[in-house]
Amino acid sequence: MRYPLSRIRRHPRSRLAHPARVGLKFISYAVVTGPAMIDFDLIAWDDEDDPRGNVQHIAANGLTIEEVEQVLHDHANRPTVSRSTGRPAVFGATATGKDILVVYEVLETEPVIVIRPITAYEPMPE
Repeated sequence: MRYPLSRIRRHPRSRLAHPARVGLKFISYAVVTGPAMIDFDLIAWDDEDDPRGNVQHIAANGLTIEEVEQVLHDHANRPTVSRSTGRPAVFGATATGKDILVVYEVLETEPVIVIRPITAYEPMPE
């Protein structure tokens, strides 16, 4: 699916670390030991008034686009994989003090890497 350029935010190249199995699935290169790194250039957001879009889904969980982007861009945040979907995810803190999990998908890898947040939420304590 292509997203109109007006709905895609360009950001400085960022790096997210992920377990090797995610790296193999999404970026097609083998990592023998240690984490794989996924670069991204753009973050795709759906229209804010789309009731089934990622912006509304995130807002329904009490979060903003800015909070999600803070977590995606912070290299100190812990990469993980969603237990329910197996998609790549990042766990981290926002500037507002919330600990959130951002689950996303990789839409495109050429000519630029585009990721699309699917959901974000404050996980329940285990």
